[in-house]
Amino acid sequence: MYAVILAAGQGLRLGRLLADKPRCLLHIGGETILDRQMRLLREIGIPEENIVLVTGYKAEMLRSIKCRQVYNSEYRQTDNAYSLGLALDTIKCADSVLVLDGDLIFEKEALADIAGAEETNCFLLKRGYLQSGSTGARVDRNGRILEIGKHLSNSEINYACIMKLSGKAVMDLVPELLADSNKKYWYTVPINRRVSQMDFAAKFTTAKIVGVNTEQDYIQAKEMFSVLTDKILVTGAMGFLGKKLCAVLERDYEVTGVSRHGQGKVQALDTGDFGQVEAFIKLNRPDIIIHTAAIADPEECDRDREKAYSVNVSFTQKLCEVCASENIKMIFISTDYVFDGDSNEEYRENDRRDPKNYYGKTKVMAEDIVRGLAGSLIVRIPIIYGYNDKTDKQTFVTKTIERLAANETVEADDVQVRYPVLIDEVAIAVGQLLHEEGTVQLSSREGVTKYRWAQYIAEVFDLNKDLIRPKAENPKTGRPAHVKMNTDTADVKGVVIHNVKDGLRIMRKQMNCIFRLIYKSDAVDKLYGVTVGNFRYAMGQLIAKTIDSKIGEDADCVIPVPNSGLYYAMGLADALGKPYVQALVKTAPSTRSFNMASTASRERYIKSKIVPIVEMIKGKNIILVDEAIFTGTTLRMVSDIMKACGAGDIHICVPTPICFSRCQQYIQPYRPVLTEQVDALKTAEYFGVESVSYMPCELFVRSIQNIQDYFCYDCFR
Repeated sequence: MYAVILAAGQGLRLGRLLADKPRCLLHIGGETILDRQMRLLREIGIPEENIVLVTGYKAEMLRSIKCRQVYNSEYRQTDNAYSLGLALDTIKCADSVLVLDGDLIFEKEALADIAGAEETNCFLLKRGYLQSGSTGARVDRNGRILEIGKHLSNSEINYACIMKLSGKAVMDLVPELLADSNKKYWYTVPINRRVSQMDFAAKFTTAKIVGVNTEQDYIQAKEMFSVLTDKILVTGAMGFLGKKLCAVLERDYEVTGVSRHGQGKVQALDTGDFGQVEAFIKLNRPDIIIHTAAIADPEECDRDREKAYSVNVSFTQKLCEVCASENIKMIFISTDYVFDGDSNEEYRENDRRDPKNYYGKTKVMAEDIVRGLAGSLIVRIPIIYGYNDKTDKQTFVTKTIERLAANETVEADDVQVRYPVLIDEVAIAVGQLLHEEGTVQLSSREGVTKYRWAQYIAEVFDLNKDLIRPKAENPKTGRPAHVKMNTDTADVKGVVIHNVKDGLRIMRKQMNCIFRLIYKSDAVDKLYGVTVGNFRYAMGQLIAKTIDSKIGEDADCVIPVPNSGLYYAMGLADALGKPYVQALVKTAPSTRSFNMASTASRERYIKSKIVPIVEMIKGKNIILVDEAIFTGTTLRMVSDIMKACGAGDIHICVPTPICFSRCQQYIQPYRPVLTEQVDALKTAEYFGVESVSYMPCELFVRSIQNIQDYFCYDCFR
């Protein structure tokens, strides 16, 4: 038996989640979708030499896969009918062939069910649940396929995207699949025309199967196959990069952060007491440790070499020992300073390391220790910049902004060339590389001196560039003049790193994200000269002027979604002269569902943590208030809760504009917004309520421009 895996397509609906790689390279647990498919095919007796992989988009990333490969050079203009035709044309004499989509995640039983079927030609089918855009089927009483296709979307039978073909069927179908008239179709279209002639059987399975076409499909697949359980421990979690790693990775994984000085969710752990560290690790049993803790300042390392060795080398050695004994993967954050910077060529991962300072030497020693740990990953990074929150340490970027804003002169080195990397993109890259091994280097492509970097900062942040002066002298002692790391390995893995000017634009938008005022900050915080709670109260009063007067007249009360809707609802209730009723209680106020990437996880959280007071809701006409709508998950769940409590009319009121775009600045998980699937004018129907009111965008913009000129509100445009 042979197998064909169709993996030529680009997967446009998965957006940035793919990070410029084929869908089949998305991870499901500790392996890619393609690795999983190959393994399961081998387990049912199909050897690698009998597997044909059809590639197209980013084919170079699949060359290392051990199987026969066929390249569809027309993948941008064709659908998988043509890809399947190319594959079958190479195995015309096969006894039988299994055909499966390259984005398919399934249990071994699914393959066993169809491979073991007595019939020579059959489609694998499932009853019941149909994914959006699924292919339906009609079956006669004898178990024969009558019709198959996406036009049967109302069918109760779902084609599971795996079929078996006899050798004769292969010979018959190749000309049909390769015909110019069929090149742009999915393969079920030409096959459907031949169903009655070729006698296809229906083979039903109860095995788990998910096709990954959208981000929601991917989230569903990870939950269905129980791979959201990776536990990650981040050392140095109070540090500049450590904070960002925790924020990004906790969207998809269970993350614990530790630091010598704990705060909030970060646990205090004395790294000098390794007995305590070892006990902590054994108690929490992470699957992966991301080791960022280090003394990273070269001058400090030179001043106190004993301390630098203890933190950068000895502690790494101890962590590796416990990782080895507990079977934990280690990801070690290293530096471009392991190289001397004397070469005019790019430094590759395995090039000679010859650091110029003691900091670089400690990292070389630590790298050598980590390399001895099976399955480990070393991630080398250059100088980093970015934004977490107001507790960030001062960096070159923030110091430059501060001095230029104060109209002070900035002197900056114009000799040493660096390749700065935005911390968000380092964190996202580490998330992409969680299950890789070896060494990977991250870098932007454009080198800048600090003088040139400061000029970019002035341009992006609208500051006075004339205040910047070059300092034409040698870089600080022991700092390499120019290290450019080669990033071919990262590029092949789909890692995306912006150049510094584009990264600065992202950083500025992060620092001025309107959601700091709308949602993220506490009501008592003061931002941009205004108290957050007072701003939200005023926005509630403002939207009262825009909603239909009948809504206000008919409403019995105004109820907020806790806790984000509280102050908006107070302002709206005051403006309408209606009672403010806190009929929903949040039992875990420190947790925010906003940052959860998984819709199913958010739904479970909302159901368990938002509790209604039924007596305050039953029989009442309600104005329900929340701060914004992105995915619509929260408000749909809360609307259902209200209806289950016996509410009368429900009118949703949102004191911000309707959201049209996913966040491009890494502030939120990159997940679909409601307006991608529901017309903005039909949201009331989606929520099952009488009406949905939003703040008009023009009015919203005027209101925030009264606070300051520059905010990022791209998600509303």
